[in-house]
Amino acid sequence: MIKIYISEEYKFVFDQYKNDLVEKPKVFKWIENEDKEFNFNEILNLLTQRSLFHTFNKLLILFPKIFDKSKSDEEKEFIDAIDKISFEQNIDIFIYMINKKTSLPKWLISDYEIKEIPKLNYYSSQSYIEKELKKNSIKYNSEILTYLKNKLNNDPWIISNEIKKLSCYSNELTKEIIDNVVIEYSDNSVFKLISSFLRQKYDQSIRIFDDLLNRKMTIEEIFSHFCSYLFKLKTIHMYFLNKKNIKEEFKLQDFQANEFISLINSISISMIDNLLNILLKLDKDNKKGLLSLDNSFRLFLVGGVNGY
Repeated sequence: MIKIYISEEYKFVFDQYKNDLVEKPKVFKWIENEDKEFNFNEILNLLTQRSLFHTFNKLLILFPKIFDKSKSDEEKEFIDAIDKISFEQNIDIFIYMINKKTSLPKWLISDYEIKEIPKLNYYSSQSYIEKELKKNSIKYNSEILTYLKNKLNNDPWIISNEIKKLSCYSNELTKEIIDNVVIEYSDNSVFKLISSFLRQKYDQSIRIFDDLLNRKMTIEEIFSHFCSYLFKLKTIHMYFLNKKNIKEEFKLQDFQANEFISLINSISISMIDNLLNILLKLDKDNKKGLLSLDNSFRLFLVGGVNGY
């Protein structure tokens, strides 16, 4: 039997699966390959040899984005071949790859079971954080859990790494420990940046901006989040969304939704459009090598809502 899993975070999912199975190395076999050209014969040879030695009955394969229209026939032959082998040898084969379902060939979608693994979001990340805390034997309560979640973003790598750091300091979480150990990766900080900017608190905006850079966020990440929040603000402004709609549509926290509602009363759509046009030009000029995004975005923040 073949099962195919697709996700933008496929490598993380695969590594987690590997870690869970590492205690049974004779039962499971995994192949990891991130090269652009995947060696199909390697897999077929492994499965053929496996029939002689019978050392595993489950195979995990981490593929890169392999489906190429120019090689569709070759890829179909490969998938069909390992499917046949899995049936004849009673072996389960799990394939993990980075892909969106809409980009997969029709034959794959119609012939095989495909499960799309969603990326973590603000709501689903809580259960993952709890799992990691328990794995590291860290005690916590619901208030501390929420506090920690608001510090982190939805990247599973970051969540795991920060919780490992916390486990080195204490087996019981407090706000003080979290503040001292955890880098605030969450886009709450970028939200604070755009909020202070639109409220014309420019000194505060620059302090937040510098703090984000010190916390190892890249200028590209800050810029991208900033533009994203402006687009969200424009959408809310245009369609007069209420608080419930805002939280559900944009997966925002309660305080963020309240702040958005407050901001639309102090800034017009035309002003948002003007800011977005300025940022679009900065982005284009940066990609053309005409300016440094770091310096130009800083000047934008200093210039304020009335012009860069």
